[in-house]
Amino acid sequence: MRVLVTGGGFGGSAIAIVSAGASEHISKAITEAFIGKSFGPPRFLLYFQRQEPIYFKNSI
Repeated sequence: MRVLVTGGGFGGSAIAIVSAGASEHISKAITEAFIGKSFGPPRFLLYFQRQEPIYFKNSI
């Protein structure tokens, strides 16, 4: 798992790159940790990578 913290402080974000099968377990653990510290529940935006590669055409 890789994690990037961005916008630290109030309203900061964390980006975690995990396997698709682990996303539910990890989001549940993060939510429990937030509640354990008396924070409100976090919000999650899940993105699942496509299996086939994506090729971008040169726009120039």
